[in-house]
Amino acid sequence: MDAAITAASERQARVLQDAEARELYEMRQKAERDRRSELAFAEEKGMKKGRLEGQIELLDLLDKGYTAEDIRRKLESR
Repeated sequence: MDAAITAASERQARVLQDAEARELYEMRQKAERDRRSELAFAEEKGMKKGRLEGQIELLDLLDKGYTAEDIRRKLESR
């Protein structure tokens, strides 16, 4: 494991010495950070949408006269 870490550190040091290679490396790192950020944002947006849809479904059931017990049983059967 230590040999792999040492090799990776040496490789990184060589890459960072070359300005063009360093710029490409930094661009790839930024792209990866951006991708992760976009995924996290999309996940949060999806979760909010799901919660909203659940709330709307709950209100629809209440409007139809379902009791809290009816709704609990319906949710448990999923």
